[in-house]
Parts: sequence; structure tokens; C-alpha cells
Amino acid sequence: MKYNIICHNCCMYNLKSKVGISNFELKPMKKLVFAGLLLVSLSCVDDNGGGSDCLSASDLKANGLESKSSSTVGNEDLVLEYLDVDGHNLIANNAYSPVDVSLEYENGIRTEVVDLQNEETKYMVWVVGFQNGKNTISVTLSPSEIDEMLLYATEVDFSSCSGPSFAIDSVFYNGEKQLLKTVSPWLKKVSIVK
Repeated sequence: MKYNIICHNCCMYNLKSKVGISNFELKPMKKLVFAGLLLVSLSCVDDNGGGSDCLSASDLKANGLESKSSSTVGNEDLVLEYLDVDGHNLIANNAYSPVDVSLEYENGIRTEVVDLQNEETKYMVWVVGFQNGKNTISVTLSPSEIDEMLLYATEVDFSSCSGPSFAIDSVFYNGEKQLLKTVSPWLKKVSIVK
């Protein structure tokens, strides 16, 4: 009941100040809002009869593709961890500023790639958006320090809903092959000592 009073007062204030209505009943408005939300939610439901973003078999065939998976599939992602010789994270201790770090792919630049939220990958650089085969990525750590990474990936699945899925085969950083550590089934990590 307290909610209705607060909402009623809020609605009354907004309507009085914006529209000039002095007598307003909340119940018809609640019904109208509920009906609108219900309509929107039902129109987004995937009932395999429409509303799906998945390609049909004929669409796939017309484009020379074949779906290996009927459900959404995921890519392996990569995080780069930059450490000093004592094992301290160079982004966490401000040797590199997160705002300076960027990745330049063959098709564009990605900024804001340093994770500052997730505890498991905090202060690590996320590498996503790579393609099948050899991917050349320039890693800018500071305005005066730019490294080169080669990431080799293989397409392992294709879903009509989410497209291709890639697995990371190997990573070379500044010409040296790196050890890929598995963090989780879809996440690999490379630790780079500077």
C-alpha cells in the first residue's frame, strides 16, 4: 500500500507539473502499463515459429554455410596478464594505465580492453573478436610501447543463431610462442613478463 501512495504521489506530481492534470486515478494507468509490458514481452518470445534471429536452413545453404550446432555456441576468449619479474601485475601497480591500453586488429582499434571489474580477470587485457586463421594484433601498452601479437584460431563450430565459434590454437607475442593457460572452458590466459 505504501508503494501505491508513493507512486501515486510521484505520478500526481509529474502529471500536475508537466500536463496540468489535477485529478488523476492511478489504477487505469497501472492497467495500461501492465498491458503494454505484457505485449512487449510476448512479442519477444521465441516460439520456433518466428521472432528468432537464427538463420533458416535455406538461408545457410544459399550462403554456402552449414550449421554444425542448433544452439548458440561461444568463442574461446583470451586475456593477457602483464607481470614484472617479481610477479606483480603491471596494470594494477600503474606501470601501464588502463586508458592507454588498446588493441589494433586488421579491421579496427578496440579501446577500454582492460578489465577493471571481474575479480578473476581484473587488470588483464581482453582479446576478443578474432577470426579463423592468423590474426595480427598490435597491442599498445603506452604511447611509446607497442607490441605485436599473432593469434592463431580455428573454427570449431557454427551455429545458425550465433555464427562461427573459434578455438585459440597458439599465441606468439613479440615473436615468442606463449604458454596458453586454461582459466575456464571458454577462457585462456597468457602471462607476459616485462
